[in-house]
Amino acid sequence: MKHYHDPWSTSRHRLGSLQADGYTRIGPALRHAHESLFKRHAERRIAILVTDGRPCDYDRYEGTYGIRDVKNAID
Repeated sequence: MKHYHDPWSTSRHRLGSLQADGYTRIGPALRHAHESLFKRHAERRIAILVTDGRPCDYDRYEGTYGIRDVKNAID
């Protein structure tokens, strides 16, 4: 939605245009964002997750397993 070099003023309109599109693996997305932010030299590093809060995918990444994976990624 926003690259590191993009100013927020030119990127914020994309937030309102987000649409649900299939299934969500929240844990891997959080781990990827963390790794990407960890490599950046910055005073503050912030990741914002926009989700319906229901981790699921085609292959049993849902219910207890998906919830635990998201918790592990956040921890």
